Amino acid sequence: LADAGVEILFVPYCTDDRQGHARVRYCSHARAIENQIYVVTAGVVGNLPSVPAMDIHYGQAAIFTPSDFEFSRDGIHAEADSNVETMLVSDLDIHDLYRSRSSGSVRPRLDRRLDLFEFHAHLRNDLEILNPEEAEPIGPTPEDEDE
Repeated sequence: LADAGVEILFVPYCTDDRQGHARVRYCSHARAIENQIYVVTAGVVGNLPSVPAMDIHYGQAAIFTPSDFEFSRDGIHAEADSNVETMLVSDLDIHDLYRSRSSGSVRPRLDRRLDLFEFHAHLRNDLEILNPEEAEPIGPTPEDEDE
């Protein structure tokens, strides 16, 4: 995400229980740490009894940061109370992201192995659903590596 220029990721969500909310929260915090970006979450709260499957919600607004010295303790810049209709307003310093990326105590973006982000599929030639021309391997094959 950060390689594509993202500095703040907004994550609106709608969950109906605490477990669903926890999945969104933990994944959002992970994105903030691994990409060294701010992540702002906003969950639906309240109820809509006249709308099918929308009678209950569990949500909480929060702003997550990378976990480093430039940022708030525990990587949580701000958070509202759970299940309370609240507008969370806060100032974020984008330059803190830049400082953390260049001289932070942990720099996950610099430690990434970009070769692990590549995908090579090796297809068998006897697949019935494909024409023989379409069933050729994509990328290097194990035979190519032996040569």
